[in-house]
Amino acid sequence: MRLDASFRPDPTWTPVVDDAVAEMTTDRAGRLLVASNSASGVQARISRFNANGTLDTNWQPVVKGDVYKLLAADDGMLFVGGAFTEVNSVKTASLVRFRADDTLDQVWGSGQTWPTFQPVRWGQFGRSGIFRILDAGNDGVVFIWEFGYMNGSDAGVRRVSRSGNGAELSLPGSVSAAPTYDSGGGSTLRDPKTGDIYAIATAWVLTSGAERGTALVRMVSPSLNIDPAWTTLAREYGQQFVSFAYQSDSHVYVCRGYVNTQMRRIDKITGREDPNWSSNETFLCGADKSERRADGSTLVFSSGIYGPFARYSTTASNTPVSVVEYYSRDAKRFFITGRANEIAQLDALSANFVRTGMTFAAETALVRTNDNTRTPICRFYAPNDAGGSNTHFYGREADCTLLKRFSALRYEGYDFRAGVPTNGVCPAALPTRVFRLFNNLVASNDGTHRYVVSETRRDEMRAAGWVDEGVAFCTASAVDSRPLPLIR
Repeated sequence: MRLDASFRPDPTWTPVVDDAVAEMTTDRAGRLLVASNSASGVQARISRFNANGTLDTNWQPVVKGDVYKLLAADDGMLFVGGAFTEVNSVKTASLVRFRADDTLDQVWGSGQTWPTFQPVRWGQFGRSGIFRILDAGNDGVVFIWEFGYMNGSDAGVRRVSRSGNGAELSLPGSVSAAPTYDSGGGSTLRDPKTGDIYAIATAWVLTSGAERGTALVRMVSPSLNIDPAWTTLAREYGQQFVSFAYQSDSHVYVCRGYVNTQMRRIDKITGREDPNWSSNETFLCGADKSERRADGSTLVFSSGIYGPFARYSTTASNTPVSVVEYYSRDAKRFFITGRANEIAQLDALSANFVRTGMTFAAETALVRTNDNTRTPICRFYAPNDAGGSNTHFYGREADCTLLKRFSALRYEGYDFRAGVPTNGVCPAALPTRVFRLFNNLVASNDGTHRYVVSETRRDEMRAAGWVDEGVAFCTASAVDSRPLPLIR
């Protein structure tokens, strides 16, 4: 999906992808590249979408196996990693690249010495493949691999040349033998100005067994030998370095520990930790993708079954909003919205959309808070072309997760935050009840809901044959609608 400026799904952008999306990136032309893996692991595709969401049918490589990583380089090259044996019927070894002209480079990567990876399905032991790729420019390409088996896994870091057949280049032993738990994270980071690479290394290899745990090292371009004056040791098993979070011109920021994760800041010149610095940005630890935005917020995506896509901000807050009810004369539907842009659009279409007079107080759902008296309210649309009844449905947070499973419902994001009733009773701070009623026209696929804020309107709708579904939300204040005959 594509999110609009309010971080809600853009209903005008509906690209078609047949299988599960495994990885996304954008190329230097701003086009979206998507790797999708089949459930069987037999085949993956790499698709490219234009800015308007249309599929570029002239370029769609077919991969035998799974794709886990796409890296679009600044020079137009596309590096692809995963667990696969063929690309476009050409024998490969789980790491290939496409040239800037979209053609597969059949020579690069043919000199591989790493294991042959096969896709590992859910429920099987371990995981195999190439999960991270770092383009080091003239210093080559660095990638992180893992080979899983029943009782454990092997993993490591390798570097190959960016020219010729991609011959393997040397890496310090403490880096190439990095601990397996680092292989899934960002255990390498390149300084874009100097070309130096910062890495999480194996401390006992680095120090001949004198120290335990992990270490941070700097490999100096172009030799990529470890700078012996720049090393920070974790020392204890409980304080391992886990992954890099980000970097600035002067520092690298690294995640340390597993149970009580902490962020540490390391000076790029001295290699020493800043003891006076602390941060609560531990949400960056283990993130697959992160982006700092001009408004001061940070976007973070973490993969896995429960991995969230989230935006973090130190300044954002929810603000009051009025939820307004409309009636569509053409569709014969009631509709509520707390979105200011929609309210302006519907008011401009007064020949069809008429305000019923009902409004109730709520707040925006921009920020997740610890206030358990309110919950974000999500919105779904059931379009006719998907077998729906041309209506909208609003649900609390638990409903949002469940309803996304139904293909006939199109998720349209959170609309507002409202109070949560307990057994039909609203909290003292939000005493006014918002009732939900259903017209029960399931058999004719004409079902729709209406939300009302008074017992009078509730009785009126029940008298018109609507089914009372009880209290849906709670609010601090509300204005009742006009009687039903005056609306229509």
